[in-house]
Amino acid sequence: MAESKPRFITVEWSDLKHRYLDAVENGTKFTPAQPINEKITRWHNQPMKGELEDFEGGSPAQTCKYLRSGYRAEQFAHSAEYAALSHKRHFYYNEDEGELDLDRVLDGHDEIFLDREMRESRPGLRLMVEFSFVHYMDAVHISEYGAWVASLIKSLEASGYDLVVDMWINLDGLFMRDGGRRSNVLIRVKRENEQSNFTDWSALFGPTGYRHLGFLAKCMAADQEGLKVTPSFGQCIRGKDWGVTYDRDNQQVTINVNQISNENPVPKLNESAIEEGLIPRALKVSGASE
Repeated sequence: MAESKPRFITVEWSDLKHRYLDAVENGTKFTPAQPINEKITRWHNQPMKGELEDFEGGSPAQTCKYLRSGYRAEQFAHSAEYAALSHKRHFYYNEDEGELDLDRVLDGHDEIFLDREMRESRPGLRLMVEFSFVHYMDAVHISEYGAWVASLIKSLEASGYDLVVDMWINLDGLFMRDGGRRSNVLIRVKRENEQSNFTDWSALFGPTGYRHLGFLAKCMAADQEGLKVTPSFGQCIRGKDWGVTYDRDNQQVTINVNQISNENPVPKLNESAIEEGLIPRALKVSGASE
């Protein structure tokens, strides 16, 4: 029998965000039922229940706070140090064009115009950010991953790219009666020609991000297709590792994760990005935990 073709389903981030808030605040469940309905009942009835050490990583109230105000991990404050992919823009003075500098006029300089070097115009680029983790993956490592992704986005945009960003949940056996068929749920967090707002979707990298928002996204994807998620919410894919691939022909950068690991992913991601020509080999990366 021929292997089943992988399935792709896209969920909009704004829909996911509001669906979660509605579930916690109003207890709105899926009809027909999805396995997350039991969780929704608990989230609604006990929104303050949940600790960092729990399987879900925290409480529904915390997730709601992250959705409204953004998740601010210590790692995010240093995200620019994780993967400095672009050079700073240069500034120079000339006699002909640019922004008039009155101080230089008064000082008698001939070169009185400040010209900002224009960024090279680049085609659109799609960024696929894998978002599937084993149950024992520490929240701190997910935050480190999120900080690296934030740095990558900032740097690529600073280089002139207009990005489409998808968070990518890829698992086997996600839906009932699918056997081992691979499914790909894409959470679209940034569209083409849309202003970046990492803070708005930073909750995905919080302690509860995957097991609250990621699990809900799986059920929303099933609902769109008339399917039902399995009680296990899918099976992790073995044999993968942290890494980056850059498909220049199709203008796509893909960030892969080791779905069954519990480690700081930054060193491997940087080494892979170096090999793909995205990070200078001489770059000394700081800000990541050992």
